[in-house]
Amino acid sequence: MIPNIIGKNIKIYENFLTSLQVKEFDVLQSEDGTFPWFYSKIISEDDIKETDKEFINDQFVHTIYNNFSQQSHFFNLCRPILDKLDAKAVWRIKINLTLPTKEPMPLGTYHNDLTWSGKVNDDAKIAIYYPAENNGKLLVKEDEEEHTIENSGNQLIQIPNTYEHLGISNTDGNNRYAVNIVYF
Repeated sequence: MIPNIIGKNIKIYENFLTSLQVKEFDVLQSEDGTFPWFYSKIISEDDIKETDKEFINDQFVHTIYNNFSQQSHFFNLCRPILDKLDAKAVWRIKINLTLPTKEPMPLGTYHNDLTWSGKVNDDAKIAIYYPAENNGKLLVKEDEEEHTIENSGNQLIQIPNTYEHLGISNTDGNNRYAVNIVYF
């Protein structure tokens, strides 16, 4: 599978999984409680600076893997993604659910996903998989340049952990599902 590359090192894979593998993600939309969601802040209230502009800070999450340890029995849902990424170790997998907004809004603020003792981990990689199409966006800072990536269904975006990123809410009436993987 050959990615589209923007900037120096942002890889975008369209049609990342098979249609059967994508269909498995329909469980995220279950209304019968089959897939549990938990309320969370996007960023810690302690990390919000007075200079930050208005943004959405509410989401629902389901943590699949955290601190190198499986947390959910839905791990196999993400296994095909990990296999294609050739991940050697996984630090975290979480699935984010954000609700549509009337106008596009930042989802949190620019951030790196993995820092230790206040230092960004240079070795980690970030993969964000969108199983369903929506009109949200992902903004990625690469050096001084900001890249805007439209969200499409069955799409995976791969960036170094050293690149800050930020989601933008969708307005098309669909829920926005993002599988966020931090791996080595």
